[in-house]
Amino acid sequence: MIVKPWGDSGFFICRHILYLLFNSPPMKIFVSLLAVVLLSSGTTRYQDNVEFVCLKTHKASNTCYFNFKVDGAKYTYVDKGCKKTKNKEETINKVKEGDLALSRDWKIECPEPKQ
Repeated sequence: MIVKPWGDSGFFICRHILYLLFNSPPMKIFVSLLAVVLLSSGTTRYQDNVEFVCLKTHKASNTCYFNFKVDGAKYTYVDKGCKKTKNKEETINKVKEGDLALSRDWKIECPEPKQ
């Protein structure tokens, strides 16, 4: 047999206390300010450990695959329509700045660069 200190009404008491705390105007302001501070405190960092490995073009689907290594892990950027292929250096710089989203693992394998 489970003994509940407040009986079955314990849940309703806790819910009522939370309602009183978070429904008051000062608490709403505090929670809103806290959310703004947490969301605006994120920073983008420049990644200098990004290594461009190769660029492969899939002609049938008109898709270009930029393969990168970040801290030894394989990442790829897929360019549908090959719009960014002409500005390859600009694309590499955007990846280093963190402006382009990379997906994990390579879709098309590239030969490893010799060191």
